[in-house]
Amino acid sequence: MDPSEREHRLLKEIEQNLRRQDRAFAWRMDALNTASARQGPQRFACHTTRQELVCVLLIVVILTALSMLLILTVGRTRIPPATPGDTPASENSAFTLAPTV
Repeated sequence: MDPSEREHRLLKEIEQNLRRQDRAFAWRMDALNTASARQGPQRFACHTTRQELVCVLLIVVILTALSMLLILTVGRTRIPPATPGDTPASENSAFTLAPTV
């Protein structure tokens, strides 16, 4: 949505007042605007190097491998082997259901 004429006029007045009151700020803003005009529309884009991407990828792979190793080692529970005379736990239960007729 485009600003109205009144909003354009108010913004222009604010800019003029700022330029009169703080010349150093106005100079910095002009320098920023000219630098961004030369760089193009991606002045706030994140610039990463190939080395940074490789480091992040290595960290992700290492952390994934460590977490999988931790899950596999902690996840193993020691269950004693069953002997032939053992009965299932449901038969040893104190609460058994009577057959319904």
